[in-house]
Amino acid sequence: MDTAITTNDQLRARAAHMDNLKRLRHQIYSLNAKDAARAETTMANLMQQVYDIDEALRIKGKQPAEWGDA
Repeated sequence: MDTAITTNDQLRARAAHMDNLKRLRHQIYSLNAKDAARAETTMANLMQQVYDIDEALRIKGKQPAEWGDA
């Protein structure tokens, strides 16, 4: 069974992560301290996943202009 992630899957995941980051950035100011701390941790995790996807796309020869919103 092939477990390789396709470029399209990576681009979709990256777009979803970027959308979630945008929503969290807008929402974080209305959260209490505990929830804001969790949101910051989630944002850091999402950004790390985006960096990992970006690196995988670079290895596949894809250019940043092909990735969508940064």
